[in-house]
Amino acid sequence: LTSYTLGQPICLENIIQNHITIIIEGEARLLYKKNNVISSLAKFKKGSILGLSSLLRAEASEYITASTELKAIQIPDHIIIKLYNDDKGFRNYCDETIFPSEILNLSINLINTNKNNNLEINRVFQLLLKYTKLISYENNSIINKIDNYKQFIASGNIENHKIFTPVNQKETLSIRPPFKGRGLVIPNQVYNELLNDNQIDESKEDFDIDKKNS
Repeated sequence: LTSYTLGQPICLENIIQNHITIIIEGEARLLYKKNNVISSLAKFKKGSILGLSSLLRAEASEYITASTELKAIQIPDHIIIKLYNDDKGFRNYCDETIFPSEILNLSINLINTNKNNNLEINRVFQLLLKYTKLISYENNSIINKIDNYKQFIASGNIENHKIFTPVNQKETLSIRPPFKGRGLVIPNQVYNELLNDNQIDESKEDFDIDKKNS
């Protein structure tokens, strides 16, 4: 059992840790820092798994600190890899779950590519949290553009592709093991209105997508 004090870092945004952390008692927060101003984007409670997102994405992406006194257990990454390979339920959980830190990193990328650069991180994060879908890529899978969606590479284990590279054409992906590749997709309507800093029509929230790429 590991203990953290109030404000103590649990995950750092520039380090992929050699373990994941599961909260047993207490709370933690996902943070975003810009111009020496820190914003809290998400809260984690008992049962939350921290550090898994960075492992799956092969990219450090989580800045998480304890927001109360916190107790947790840590599981080494080699056990996580074994569970992923041997346990279908855990593998499906990993391949079907979008983690808040992924949404935060996508939000930062979209803000940085917005010419006006006047988007607020909290607004972008909440909208993408609601509308973004996850796709998992098998090694040597063929991917295509998805009609009415913007599709982005979202993990660092895809050869010759940087994270958040848009998928604009049919191609075959080479994935470095042990995890599948990850992609994030956003409805064109949400993407365009967000970058134009328009109000999203919240009544149109039932976007559908076929997650199978072949």
